[in-house]
Amino acid sequence: MSFLKAIFEQTSFIGKLLIVFTTLVFFLSIGSAISLLVTPAFGDDIVALKITQAVLSIFGFIFPAVICACFFDKNAVRYLSVSTQTKALFYLLAAMIVVIAIPAINFTADLNEKIVLPEWLSHIEKWMKQQEATNNALTERFLSATSWSGFLGNLVVMALIPAFSEELFFRGLLQKTFTKTFGTHAGIWLSALIFSAIHLQFYGFFPRMFLGAIFGYFVYWSGSILPSVVAHFINNATVVTLSFFCCQQTIDEFSHIGTANQWPIAVVSFGVCGLLLWFFRRYRLKANDDAHVR
Repeated sequence: MSFLKAIFEQTSFIGKLLIVFTTLVFFLSIGSAISLLVTPAFGDDIVALKITQAVLSIFGFIFPAVICACFFDKNAVRYLSVSTQTKALFYLLAAMIVVIAIPAINFTADLNEKIVLPEWLSHIEKWMKQQEATNNALTERFLSATSWSGFLGNLVVMALIPAFSEELFFRGLLQKTFTKTFGTHAGIWLSALIFSAIHLQFYGFFPRMFLGAIFGYFVYWSGSILPSVVAHFINNATVVTLSFFCCQQTIDEFSHIGTANQWPIAVVSFGVCGLLLWFFRRYRLKANDDAHVR
């Protein structure tokens, strides 16, 4: 095993990407097979879909991240930036930023939805809109829970599991792999781009990419993926919670806070988030200076 690790640690960037892709496909195949065997036992289609979602998240992201990290570094936990020594202020700032960013994200999403492709790409645009409609319909079915058990199930399947599994894979594994080759900022934005693209929701591509980049800087500045996991969970849990507790009209009004018709709110959101991100970075630098002094 140590011999294999030594080989993988010296593997080129392209080689590592091939290992990540192969491992991803392998475990997704296993997850799909398990879902096909398990879900027929549930009569409720939506329950089966949620189980499938959970299984694919675990097998598609957690297992590949852990296995590849074990190959790429002697210390897989260090490679994935799973550190519990993170200061509490980082968690607080991450939570504040992701909540305050909602109007800014909605504004970006509103602009994203207005993008029109050239006429010669109309067939691709049609396919993208069909894909978007399918994804939105599936999301609505997931969020249609009316019982407390359904609400808690949605929090686990749509917030908790994706927050940990996606951050472990995209910010822990991919971002680390990219930054080792292309540098910090390029690595953060490349992993954010792939994070957004893999969701196959094209009219939410840019806001999700920006959110992924913010999560990436949380990891870079705090030294751990855990603040980004918390922020990711809060972002997803907010949607789940509002869908459960609020009427549809209220949710619609909330989802449009900061859109093109309410751009001043979005401007304030951008400004406050920028200030908090600056403070996040400054606090990280101060923490490093204090550590060096000691």
